[in-house]
Amino acid sequence: MDEETRLLREEISRLRAEVARLENSIARLHHSLASPRARFAAGLVTGLGTVLGATLLVSLLLWLLRPLARLPVVEDVVRPAVRSIETHQPAVGLDPDAGRPPKASANEPQAASGGERP
Repeated sequence: MDEETRLLREEISRLRAEVARLENSIARLHHSLASPRARFAAGLVTGLGTVLGATLLVSLLLWLLRPLARLPVVEDVVRPAVRSIETHQPAVGLDPDAGRPPKASANEPQAASGGERP
């Protein structure tokens, strides 16, 4: 047996051991996630990570946009976006009351208590 064949056999042996180790790890992971408690915990961690990541992303966005709001070139675009995020108001062009019935004004008569209109 020459040296190259011996090295190839050793490498194949190492690869087989690594594949067996990975299969064992995957089987343990699959078994651990099979319980409802583990899935619930994984869902909580995923949700928490999503919320924290979104919070950090929005904070970073605001931190980066504030200095740009002073530049005359982008002021008209950046300032409303920053104001919208800070005050939790919808951005320009979005109607928050879309799809809602119109509100009754103080001058309009109220509907009768039986649900009938005058």
